[in-house]
Amino acid sequence: MHLSNGTLLQGGKYKIEKKLGHGGFGITYLASQVLLGRKVCIKEFFYKEYCERDATTSNVTLGTKSSRELVDKFMKKFIKEASTISRLDHRNIIRIHDIFTENNTAYYVMEYHSGGSLGDLVKSRGMLPEADAVRYITQIAEAVGYIHERNINHLDIKPANILLNSEGASVLIDFGLSKQYDEQGSQTSSTPVGISHGYAPMEQYNPGGVSTFTPQSDIYSLGATLYKLVTGDTPPKASEILNDGLPALPAHLSAGVRKAIEQAMQPRKKDRPASVKDFLALLSSAVASEKNRDPEITVVIEPEEEPKKRTTKKTETNDPDSTLVIGTKKTVKKEEPKNVAKIPVPRDAEFYDGLAAVKSNGKWGFIDKDGNVIISFKYDWANWRGFSEGIAAVDLNGKWGFIDKKDNVVIPFKYDDAGCFSEGLAMVESNGKWGFIDKKDNVVIPLKYDDADLFSEGLAAVKLNGKWGFIDKSGNVAIPFEYSYAFDFYKGCSFVEKKYLFGLITIKYYISKNGNIEWNMFPWKKILLPSLIIFAIIVSLCVIVSWENSDSDQDASKDEAIVVNISDDMQNYEILNYYSEGVARVKSKSNDKYGFVDNDGDVIIQFKYNGANVFTEGLAAVQLNDKWGYVDKS
Repeated sequence: MHLSNGTLLQGGKYKIEKKLGHGGFGITYLASQVLLGRKVCIKEFFYKEYCERDATTSNVTLGTKSSRELVDKFMKKFIKEASTISRLDHRNIIRIHDIFTENNTAYYVMEYHSGGSLGDLVKSRGMLPEADAVRYITQIAEAVGYIHERNINHLDIKPANILLNSEGASVLIDFGLSKQYDEQGSQTSSTPVGISHGYAPMEQYNPGGVSTFTPQSDIYSLGATLYKLVTGDTPPKASEILNDGLPALPAHLSAGVRKAIEQAMQPRKKDRPASVKDFLALLSSAVASEKNRDPEITVVIEPEEEPKKRTTKKTETNDPDSTLVIGTKKTVKKEEPKNVAKIPVPRDAEFYDGLAAVKSNGKWGFIDKDGNVIISFKYDWANWRGFSEGIAAVDLNGKWGFIDKKDNVVIPFKYDDAGCFSEGLAMVESNGKWGFIDKKDNVVIPLKYDDADLFSEGLAAVKLNGKWGFIDKSGNVAIPFEYSYAFDFYKGCSFVEKKYLFGLITIKYYISKNGNIEWNMFPWKKILLPSLIIFAIIVSLCVIVSWENSDSDQDASKDEAIVVNISDDMQNYEILNYYSEGVARVKSKSNDKYGFVDNDGDVIIQFKYNGANVFTEGLAAVQLNDKWGYVDKS
């Protein structure tokens, strides 16, 4: 789906290094600006629900004829977002270097910050020290005040949209939901209404969102973001605060921070600070009180004997971090060293071989299930699967290699990308092509494939010339290259996708290791039967068109019968990932909730969760009412 590493854009001006992430409307890449020799971040418009990519040309198809108008609308919005940011000039707002169109889609080039987001920081560390939180929020508030002077509401301020630069300063990103207003306060731009629960005020839930310029809407989000930084918890929804009030804040917070959060997060906007300047005034008292705090703890020691018996001789104490000075009657306690060997376990940590790859301060390392740091945070990236067969793939200075659990380098850092070891082999990529190596770094299967998946049950899914197939460990083709996508094998079967009728119909089904459809596992009621109905309708449509010249009235009556309700069974849910431990994470299209199904397509965990991760080591992380926990397969 994404551009291959090494892809050149704008005639070689930019070179894609790796994918950083993707959402519903775009893919973000780390790239290099070749002539200037600097790292940049490139965002590509890619509407995941409708767009596809030609593997040979990198061109993006912008949906079918029926969806093209919608896709075009969002691409124009994407370009407008970039244009809006490019006109802003503030040290705490992301800078746009370039905007261009290529591959039948649009791109914009931003400055690159390797420090991660405030969301990442809280996830890895938990609640932040008050002074750090206030510093970050003050910087972002100044940036928000800057855009308010230009009649712009950001409308999506949250920790995930605030990055940290190399100097440790915060930078505001993602203006996808922002709105521009005229001098009278009426909106001059229309964007889809987006809601980040916990960070969006009540008025943002209204139909059409915030239709008039309202500084208090962004101020609410500033207060909610500060709440997250100093508590480590996601703020409650605005409606919950309206009904139940704001939860009690930690006792250690200063009065200034408490007041800033409580007033900014008032449900009614008229009760919030009227401007960013007023919000910052509330925070200023917190900054002053923090500066006045004595960093040392002073204890007066009363002598047990008469003052005449004091001496200047140095006397030992039971506390190795204290120095007792006789004659001054004062013990100065040194600041306790920070424990960097343990961190809170992130809710989305996935453990393999007993360790999980996690990110802290923009760097990746590995922790155990108690949060003990086993491998320090020094890597630029780590494979999501972490350790497998005692070895993990990690990225250092733009190149991938492999380490063991003692952090020894077992395979040098020389690959552009790499996956985890499975059945003794690992997939690696260089110059845009994938192959497989063994644990001694011997190339077992040449690097010639466009994409690859790990080995499972003796076979690996690989992509060549735009199609997926399967190879064995000798590199022999076991199942021909004829699928639009393919997943790894589990219990003798793989879940695959195949397109028919010039790509108009996509059918998903199971195949066995000889490439035959596995009927015992094939969900024919959900896939085959509706597909046959669609096929019959298309054939009927072709017949109708052939009658067009002979009887136009008859044709008109036939057209009305072409609208068909596709079976609810087929559209009940979509599989979101390959099977993990015999269970697939799925999403219901009826209530937009997550659940899990087994290999037979039977629902084993109902569709009731707001979010979910895959099963690892018998457990899956799930979200319910904005809180995360773990469930087993029961």
